[in-house]
Amino acid sequence: MSAQNSLQTQAQADGTPWLSGGAPGAPVARALVRSHADIRAIEQVPIDHLFTSRTILQAIESSKKADPDKAAILQLLSSDPDAAPRRLTYAELTRAVIQSANLFHKLASPEKPSVVVIAPFLPEALIATWAGATAGCVTPINPALDNVQLASIMNAVHANILVVADRSYGSAAWSRLSEFASSVRTLKHVLTIDSHRSDDFLSSLEDMPGASLSFDENVSPDAVNIYIPTGGTTGAPKLVKLTTRGQLLNAWLFGSLSVASSDEVVGHAMPNFHVGGLIAISLRAMLYGQTLLTLTPLGFRDPGVIRNFWNIARKYGMTNVIMAPTTVASLLDQAEGTSKGHCFKSFICGGSTIPVELLNEFYEKTGIYLKETWGMTEFQGPCSGHLTGQARPVAGSVGIAYPHHHVRVAKLSDNRFIEELPAGERGVLIVSGPTVTPGYLDETLSTDLFVLGGPDGQRWASTGDLGAVDSDGFIWVYGREKDVIIRAGNNIDPKVIEEALQLHPSVLISGAVGRPDALKGELPMAYVQLKEGASAEPDELIEFCRDRMERGAIPVEVVLIPAMPLTAMGKISKPTLRVDAMKRVVRELLVKVVPDGDRIPLKVDDAGKRPAMVVLLEPESFRDAALVQKLQECFSRFAFKSEIRELSAQ
Repeated sequence: MSAQNSLQTQAQADGTPWLSGGAPGAPVARALVRSHADIRAIEQVPIDHLFTSRTILQAIESSKKADPDKAAILQLLSSDPDAAPRRLTYAELTRAVIQSANLFHKLASPEKPSVVVIAPFLPEALIATWAGATAGCVTPINPALDNVQLASIMNAVHANILVVADRSYGSAAWSRLSEFASSVRTLKHVLTIDSHRSDDFLSSLEDMPGASLSFDENVSPDAVNIYIPTGGTTGAPKLVKLTTRGQLLNAWLFGSLSVASSDEVVGHAMPNFHVGGLIAISLRAMLYGQTLLTLTPLGFRDPGVIRNFWNIARKYGMTNVIMAPTTVASLLDQAEGTSKGHCFKSFICGGSTIPVELLNEFYEKTGIYLKETWGMTEFQGPCSGHLTGQARPVAGSVGIAYPHHHVRVAKLSDNRFIEELPAGERGVLIVSGPTVTPGYLDETLSTDLFVLGGPDGQRWASTGDLGAVDSDGFIWVYGREKDVIIRAGNNIDPKVIEEALQLHPSVLISGAVGRPDALKGELPMAYVQLKEGASAEPDELIEFCRDRMERGAIPVEVVLIPAMPLTAMGKISKPTLRVDAMKRVVRELLVKVVPDGDRIPLKVDDAGKRPAMVVLLEPESFRDAALVQKLQECFSRFAFKSEIRELSAQ
């Protein structure tokens, strides 16, 4: 019997979703959602009866009480499967979180601690995050952000404590600490991970009590204790409020649709500054008393992790992992050895939709079905998933809505609800449920999130995703509403192009966007990363698309690139591709209009809601009024914003 199918045998013989010893009333109820009936059974149980812990710290303490010497975190120090890992027990983790919370409380006093964490995949990053949430509020930040973004976020949350990795961890935010920290007015203390100096984070804990908190913890279920910056594929970061109960409930629900027993080993390589890595993976493992296997400080960005993945998975008995589709594609292309002897019960894909061809190829080569999940930071994690024990998922679907949650398809106008659309019809996906965020730190931004006049008098959040819900309740996501390519008023789903290109034997991954066009508005184009050692020409790939889609969707241009631009979550960065498409169009115009137009500097101004293309002319050319007017007339035919500036003024 396979590991995935053995999930069916774990539920009680009476047909309820509850695992043996995990019925409601236990410290953590343990369920497997195998059917719609299981969802209804779970919804009959009050949320507070699904787990007795009221805070993150209480959840970790509960797992410690069950087995204090069990490995809570195994940190791989390198991608070599034979290298000894760092081991942190539940007893050691609990003590470190309590000590850190007491330290933060002491350092911030009399103010409330507002902790920022900027670090790679290290146990200290999770310790500091959970301690910050215990003592006050915490904001984990992507270390790849630029100095202006880092300082802006830290100022927005009034950060007074920063926990940051030492510069020995490479070139990221921690190597630029002095450049952005000086711009944060409220920052009082900087604690460095592995500095081995007086500011060393772990050394600072030595004198702190570790048995209990030195202050009264906020146990309100609605307490906002984490801010997560979001906007990796959609624009400038917004700070999403996460609540204590929202995080714990989302962690519990994710377990019920993946693996819920305490003997699981959970692969951890999704960022801690995102709800996928922080809640669906890490907090879920702590809540259920599982072991978190952290796949090196770089996660999936470590090429050795991809290369040695199957060997690592077998050695440590990994039973569950989450990957982005782009990571799965790399795994198929670069991993050494075979999947034979794996222990996976649940292999989940998230971050963006899975091309069906990729799902099929992965199964053919590994015998494992990828199961797609879907969610947003604004839901404090995923909100849908496939049934457990289900041999083959409904290919192309992101599964069914979580218990206690509802997903509907709506017609909206400026975020105002017009009507609900029938089963199978496409529209904007909207979600309601107890894990939906109370809003953004900047409340003025929340008006763009919540649907006005939503159905049933409930609070509904607009996902901005186009999709459908079929008659069996399965959710289908067709992409971001803003990713749709609009050619002369006709909508083109970029997924159609991407899935067709995925069928080509040389294509590793592709991303389709709209190429600005003066007459049609946009024309479809695609960016393609080929498999290692493979070859294909752009014209060949365009021809490959001809028999696989309607004429209007055939890409007018295919650009081969060495590496697909990705967000920290492994999603294809569509904004980066769209900006490149704009640059290509502007460059073509400049070459036609201006001598040496291929050498004129271009700049992207992303200070506004939409990026603007800035053309920088030499002073002599800038003073040529006829030339400037001609350029302005050319650019005015396009939908994107453009400016012409004097080069010396920059």
